[in-house]
Amino acid sequence: MEHIKKLLSSIYLGDRYCEKIEMKDDKISFQINCISRLKEGTKEWNYYSDEDIEHGCNVSDEAISTDIELYIKAKKFYIFNPAEMYKITE
Repeated sequence: MEHIKKLLSSIYLGDRYCEKIEMKDDKISFQINCISRLKEGTKEWNYYSDEDIEHGCNVSDEAISTDIELYIKAKKFYIFNPAEMYKITE
């Protein structure tokens, strides 16, 4: 489990966006336009791009599943509906 935490803490997604969310059976996969990694031994991204993965995904059919918590910090949250837009805020 410790290696999963280390991997997740080395990922930078600051100004990136989700291109696709796919749900199949009990698996969910996120495709991100560009996944960056922090340079080994650092705690900040600092525009390091040697390990960037364009259109990267997070799920493999051969992966062993484990529960993780995902936190999204946002000032505002929107749900778009073709007929009407709903705005959810605190």
